[in-house]
Amino acid sequence: MKYLFLAKIGECKVKTTARELSTLLPQMLATSPESLDLILPYVQELLEDPSTSVLAAWHLFDPMAKVLGPQKTSKTLLEPVVKLYDYAASNENGLASSETGNKHVKLYHRSFLLQLIIRLGLKVFLDNFVAPLVEAVGGYRDLTQSEYGQHHHRSEFRNKSSHLKYVSYNEHAVAL
Repeated sequence: MKYLFLAKIGECKVKTTARELSTLLPQMLATSPESLDLILPYVQELLEDPSTSVLAAWHLFDPMAKVLGPQKTSKTLLEPVVKLYDYAASNENGLASSETGNKHVKLYHRSFLLQLIIRLGLKVFLDNFVAPLVEAVGGYRDLTQSEYGQHHHRSEFRNKSSHLKYVSYNEHAVAL
């Protein structure tokens, strides 16, 4: 019961912020582009908080990235969004439990992935999101903790996954 109450509060925080940002961002841009630095830490906090992270990405990433531009978006919002894919894969945090449903499925939705490509740029998207997407589609996310070590960080696992960088076809290795 407590979890549902906290989830509802998180949802209200994100949706209220999204509603207010729709009117606030144009006003902030008209007065001073530097004023975005006032709201950015709050949006980052919502992206990093496990109870609001997925909803914040879904509702706040695109409007913020639209006004920030690709370079500043990469610098300020890329890391929290990449971490969401690591959290989505982790069964050890509370986010992957059956109580929360499948809210992380939104991270793999076509419309959200297109927002990432457009707002971050194709190169940044390919550099940061191809491995998690291939892992999710290919079933690499189904590994148990004992298969890759209980305290092994997901990004280390991803960086060491050489099987994603080469494809062998008729005894000819092709680099991807």
